[in-house]
Amino acid sequence: MRIVIPSSIAEAAKEKVFLAGGTQIMRNKGESDVLPDVVADISAVVPKEISKEGESIIIGAMATFNDLIESLLVPSYLKESAAYMASWELRNSATIGGNIASELDSSYLLPSLIASDAELLVWDKGEKRIKLVDYLASDDEFLIISVIVRNMKVQQKCYRRASHMHSVINYARAVNEAVAVKNEGIFINEDDITFSDDEYGSAEYKRYLVNLERQKGGEE
Repeated sequence: MRIVIPSSIAEAAKEKVFLAGGTQIMRNKGESDVLPDVVADISAVVPKEISKEGESIIIGAMATFNDLIESLLVPSYLKESAAYMASWELRNSATIGGNIASELDSSYLLPSLIASDAELLVWDKGEKRIKLVDYLASDDEFLIISVIVRNMKVQQKCYRRASHMHSVINYARAVNEAVAVKNEGIFINEDDITFSDDEYGSAEYKRYLVNLERQKGGEE
């Protein structure tokens, strides 16, 4: 694997794989067949600063989970979902942009970002602002520059068997409903969610957890 260091976002966007916090690459380091040939280190060209513009909070894609937790500007629902990651070391390296780009079904941040109808500033032959849900639905490969969120009330819950394990279910609901099911995917505003029996629990148990959260939302 060769690492290149671009001098601009436009130059970085020419590559296919980006190195942000490096947690996903480190997870795959023992599997040479899944490692990319070339990776662009974007740490010098993509921002990590967090600022406020009107009612919007602009979060640089290189901001780490700990940056989110420690910021006075970041909404409480996003701090809460970032804090679900139990390891301080991982929170200090995993970035919001990298977490979104990985689209992991065990993501703590994605459901709350989807639920709050977050937007992204991405590079697509120039800067372009799109909704996160549209980014996830697209087959195009964009370089994430920043994440735009707003303060709002988000109902969310993380279910896992132990603090050091991946979550079984991550549920979030506000503007959208987002359900991340380990080993199944992330479901957005969908009634027909796929569940299966695995080491994280039975399909019946997982369905019960989601229905429980839906019932709570209906009672509010």
